[in-house]
Amino acid sequence: MIKRYGLGLAIIALLIALFYVSAFYPGYMSFDSAHHYQQLETGEWTNFQPVIILLFWQVTNSIIEGPGGLYLCFLSIYLISLWLIACYLQGGWIRRIILLLTALFPVSIMLFPHIWKDIGLLVFVLLAIGCLLYYLSNNRWWALLASLLSLAVALLFRFEAVLYLWPLLFFQIRQATRKNNANLAANRSLHFLLRDGFLVIVFAVLVLFGNQALVKVTDTKKITLWPTIALWDIARVSIRENQVLMPDYTVGVGMTVEDLAQATHSWTNTSLFSNTKAGVNNSLATPYTPEQYKDLLVLWVSLPIKYPQSYAKHRLQLMRELMRVNEDPNKPQDLFWCNYITNYNDRFPANSSLLNLLVNLLLKRHKDSIVFKPWLYVIIAIMVVIYILRQRQITVQQRLAMNLIICSGLSLVVMLFLAPAAEQRYLIILFTVVPIAACLAWATKQPLS
Repeated sequence: MIKRYGLGLAIIALLIALFYVSAFYPGYMSFDSAHHYQQLETGEWTNFQPVIILLFWQVTNSIIEGPGGLYLCFLSIYLISLWLIACYLQGGWIRRIILLLTALFPVSIMLFPHIWKDIGLLVFVLLAIGCLLYYLSNNRWWALLASLLSLAVALLFRFEAVLYLWPLLFFQIRQATRKNNANLAANRSLHFLLRDGFLVIVFAVLVLFGNQALVKVTDTKKITLWPTIALWDIARVSIRENQVLMPDYTVGVGMTVEDLAQATHSWTNTSLFSNTKAGVNNSLATPYTPEQYKDLLVLWVSLPIKYPQSYAKHRLQLMRELMRVNEDPNKPQDLFWCNYITNYNDRFPANSSLLNLLVNLLLKRHKDSIVFKPWLYVIIAIMVVIYILRQRQITVQQRLAMNLIICSGLSLVVMLFLAPAAEQRYLIILFTVVPIAACLAWATKQPLS
């Protein structure tokens, strides 16, 4: 496949890389990115972000100081992964070129230039898919191992991703444990399904312990982040219930429902911790006691049971904002993209080329068009599933496409409960994987062995 298509596709990938470098280098840094880099420079690491991104950034920063090195690193992995997927996609030139050009989809252009852990998650998921396709075509054990390792690295960038990427992991393990195509039907028995399901759990646990090992080896200070989501959920439910449900140790004296209402928004949790008059302690600066953490967790988990209607309305309202259905028109641009470098623009100026200005102008003008709406990708995903199920014989690549669609759907379910804001980057798997799955489903010729 590489001999036939590799060079031509590589030229297209290089042209795409030239566009991304010309338009966006050294990338964008939001508040989170700037906080990560501050930790990198001071050496005072915390698990406010996954340790893995600091490790990558530490290496690239020793070569190219600032965001530029990590931007080029992620961009290289991104385009190499798409090139690899395109090379081993079934079918001819057209579908391969279309798959590569997904890097130029408007949503990709909007999200990818940022130095975010979400980008790290994305590029290593794509690398896992590319290595997996290489394995399916060439039956090289090391390619499957590379695919599994790539997914492990991806999971280290966002811990909750294991809740929606496990179908891809399950597919990888199925390919690793099945003996040959002749006994594939036998491998679908309950015994083998349970075996592979157990291996998925073992893999996820190993990744979790791997992260804990990274935290220990790098002497990273542990902080507890989940209260930032929990308090927001409790505050929004408090507003609907017209009573302050937040524990006394989390709020200042005189906290009222009116104070919570004027400080919070349906699309983000950050305003809760900066806009109230009474003040809110999110435990990042002043940690709670173990008993307080336990009490807060119990309260958070019990919200859907004690206040099901208010909790559901709050979370569904966030999902409407996230899916951009009847969304509030006053949402800030930062929920979509940040075309700046927070706190470090004097040292690392953001790209201000004519191409960059033109791209940002087009994004601002068309960000409300249909191509940026997440619900469009849900519709495409449903159409892909229907198309696959209507095939007389489903190919291996179509089974992979189906698993990727399931991953996308599960990511929405996870975000329904865990998303702290309606930021479009939280749907980066949906935006990126669905078009790739569509290409895999469409390419039905040349069945793989």
